[in-house]
Amino acid sequence: MLQSMTNALANEDILQSLSEMHCGCLIDVFFKFFSLEKVCMIKYTQGEESLEDSDDAIDVNIARDNISKIQKNISNLLNSKDYTTIIKILLKILRNGLPADFEKELTEEREQYLKAMMKCLMKVLKVLDEEEEDDIVRVFDVLIEMNRLFRSHPPDKLRVSFTTF
Repeated sequence: MLQSMTNALANEDILQSLSEMHCGCLIDVFFKFFSLEKVCMIKYTQGEESLEDSDDAIDVNIARDNISKIQKNISNLLNSKDYTTIIKILLKILRNGLPADFEKELTEEREQYLKAMMKCLMKVLKVLDEEEEDDIVRVFDVLIEMNRLFRSHPPDKLRVSFTTF
């Protein structure tokens, strides 16, 4: 399936014709694929013997190849749209991916998913910081999406209570 998606996304006509919603869904799916592959790799490299003996045994080279394909697909999708659209898509994914309760521990997959998504968002914003053009982003569109993010995840909820020892 991953190879078929990679082949399809190699076609620029398909990339350009993707709507914002479909592009966002594909990026979200690839982040989820990435997080699953990454967790398998981490478990395997930590030497969990249960993985080697079970039906979930992975070939490290296949997992690395899958991660590489996923990264390439995400990169192709990000490069197919303008900066405003990409930032809006990543903020929507972040809004939907953030946990409702930050005091609960995240699963390994969710943690890897959020790390990958945040890293991608930071890279896009860093590129924007280095750009010379002033009108490269439609600021109000991005602010509207950020407002939606904060309405669904108010900053007061982001505070985690720390217990003293």
